[in-house]
Amino acid sequence: MWLQQLLGRLPEANYPALRRRLAPDRPPLLSEPVASFRSVPERFIQDIWYSLLFDTGRLSTTRGQSVRILDTGRPNRDNGPDFRDARVVIGGVEWSGDIEIHLRSSDWTAHRHDHDPRYNAVVLHVVLYADIWTDRLRRADDSVLPELVLLPFIGKPIRQLFRLLQLRPPPGELACGAKLAEVPSELMSGWIEKLGYERIDERRRLLAQNIEAAGGIDDLLFQATFESLGYAKNGGQMLDLARRLQASTLRGLPLVDRQALLFGTAGMLTDSRVEGKTCALEPFAAALRERYFELSRDKLPRMRSVSWSYFRLRPANFPSLRIAQGAALFEDGALLGTGAMERICAALGTSKPLPALRVLMDSDPGAFWNDHVRLDRQTSKRQSRIGRDRKDRIIANAILPVALTHAELTGNHVLKRSAFGALSALRPERDELTRRFEDAGVVVDSLVQSQGLHQLYRTRCDRGGCMSCAVARHLLKVTAA
Repeated sequence: MWLQQLLGRLPEANYPALRRRLAPDRPPLLSEPVASFRSVPERFIQDIWYSLLFDTGRLSTTRGQSVRILDTGRPNRDNGPDFRDARVVIGGVEWSGDIEIHLRSSDWTAHRHDHDPRYNAVVLHVVLYADIWTDRLRRADDSVLPELVLLPFIGKPIRQLFRLLQLRPPPGELACGAKLAEVPSELMSGWIEKLGYERIDERRRLLAQNIEAAGGIDDLLFQATFESLGYAKNGGQMLDLARRLQASTLRGLPLVDRQALLFGTAGMLTDSRVEGKTCALEPFAAALRERYFELSRDKLPRMRSVSWSYFRLRPANFPSLRIAQGAALFEDGALLGTGAMERICAALGTSKPLPALRVLMDSDPGAFWNDHVRLDRQTSKRQSRIGRDRKDRIIANAILPVALTHAELTGNHVLKRSAFGALSALRPERDELTRRFEDAGVVVDSLVQSQGLHQLYRTRCDRGGCMSCAVARHLLKVTAA
């Protein structure tokens, strides 16, 4: 234990000298890699192993036994070793079992795998580079654990990417940004479009899994719509709000009652403090509070007012205004009113589905919101209805995914084709992430492609999944497996 604590405080650049002092009888396995390899994502090393992106013809363990890989194994998405059912030949003996991947040898003990019986079936520990613990590891049953250090067998293109990952630019920039202009436009557009449909299908499957918990397709649409109304900073809060109520509760009520229930449940019908001063609610909001207590009889669980974010938001995205707009969508004939799915299906069946869907969100939240974006202060006159860009985001992230879910559940292939057709016709999103790619030279022509950029960043760029990215493979001149 004292040695492990000592090593945790020492810079890895001291490894060769430290090894000479503590293990003079053992020559180093290889020279210590430069510090630039220390924060390579483990997911990246897993991809290198799974895709065999190294010289497999001359592999050997840290004890000099030859290694031949028959099967890298199947990735394990649950707890336990990284790969199951692998087959490797070590020193002429074939082994079947698990593979565990780490950045360095000491991660085995740092993660306490040496005390975990689930790792007794690991037949090979694969690490990027060696450290003082290399060649000294044991399983929980005290048996010796064979190790393979990958770095000596990895070629120059992958090493260059290691350095790129370590020296990646500050948050807000892309690691491959300087190289994206070199990617053929057909490759880039096809790849991000594929990822866009992947993201859309993920959204559809998630909605399908939640439909029973939501209470049916109407409440699923209610929740998805409110989440999309909430913008990035309040999407989760808007979803929480929608889950505390039911669409059937709000339908048929006057607009003022719908707003009373929504604002009261959101915890917004209290005096608020702004810049250190207590600000009383406007008379309209005070009346909503009285109506809320009459309607709810204090039976509805309320959110806390501090849950909502206003910081660095444009007034048009303030959650109070978005809730008022959401309340208006329950008008008869509007998006969330009675017969919502029938209206959506009818709109998608027209020759111009997008304008028909936007019309469903034209409801007026009321005169109070013409000069208010909050419940406690007046502002200058402004547009209080949902704008076109936000309508299109609701169409993309709520209406069409719910329509696809409905089509899948009912076997309605015509509706499915219509929903995908509407998706492909939507304009691309413009946000902070898509602008990063555009600044790097990526041209986006549709909403599906802009959704693909989000999927690319979330599932590859941000997680070190470079070897499962067609763009990274092209830049590294690595042929996809």
